[in-house]
Amino acid sequence: MLCMCVGCAPDGCIARRSQNWDEYKATVRSARAVLPIAVQMEEVFPIADHFITHFGFDSGPKMWNTEVFFGGRYTLTMQVDVEIDYKAKTITKVVGEPKFYLHEVQNIQILPDGRASSSYNSRNEKRFGSAEWEKIRQANGELSTLGLTANTEAVQHFDEYVSQWRRDRIRVSLVEK
Repeated sequence: MLCMCVGCAPDGCIARRSQNWDEYKATVRSARAVLPIAVQMEEVFPIADHFITHFGFDSGPKMWNTEVFFGGRYTLTMQVDVEIDYKAKTITKVVGEPKFYLHEVQNIQILPDGRASSSYNSRNEKRFGSAEWEKIRQANGELSTLGLTANTEAVQHFDEYVSQWRRDRIRVSLVEK
């Protein structure tokens, strides 16, 4: 069974799929050739997750996601629609322009059941496109290129917060080592 829906654990999805995890990983790795921005994000921010929402579904759009965590309080997500050739295990086309979403975590509380509950600083929330990403990339991740003043103080429990977001994701690196 394979599902990359948001919040869906690899072993907890009830959807029927013919793909397996090796096929999924090969498809994600194929992004190196068609989605250089995803590679760049991992080069600038090494704690990166790459995943495809609705992978394995026959109909509907497939969305590529690259999400990075950095600075002890920030998440940056890039999303763009993609077309997939399941038989060839490749992403064949990027559809449209990538969209970026920057969020600053303001506070994290660990609930009695162990879950991390977070709130965000909406003043430092930013949505932008490829041109702005290129400025960030050239500045090696510096947020001032977006007109923001980065808060360099790490949020307590940020590592646990990141761990919970990443725990059910299949790790695939796009950076060749």
